[in-house]
Amino acid sequence: MMKKVLAAAFLLVLAGLAVWNFTGQKEAEIGIAKGDKAPDFTLPSLKDGNDVSLSDFKGKKVLLNFWATWCKPCETEMPAMEELQNENQDIAVLAVNFTSSEKNEKSVKTFAERHGLHFPIVL
Repeated sequence: MMKKVLAAAFLLVLAGLAVWNFTGQKEAEIGIAKGDKAPDFTLPSLKDGNDVSLSDFKGKKVLLNFWATWCKPCETEMPAMEELQNENQDIAVLAVNFTSSEKNEKSVKTFAERHGLHFPIVL
């Protein structure tokens, strides 16, 4: 009789742990802390003006790069990002231009063409 009671108690504990494990795990919060989901955003593409959202890249590793044409380190790193994008199909490079600091959109296009950039650039 004691074995049956202990076995039933053990099964109840296991069932409780399974329910807690299943319902106790939350989806990651949206924010900027480690483990958070990145906030989604939508910006126009430099290439064709169509909207591009961060959520378009769901399921991929995304390298988000915030940059400007006048930024010397940005100019230095852009060829490396193009190479990274070309060599690693599982990584998506998404460049977010600091457009409000630019002379005009044409200067951004000229920069992208001069450096042979093919990854998505949003304004």
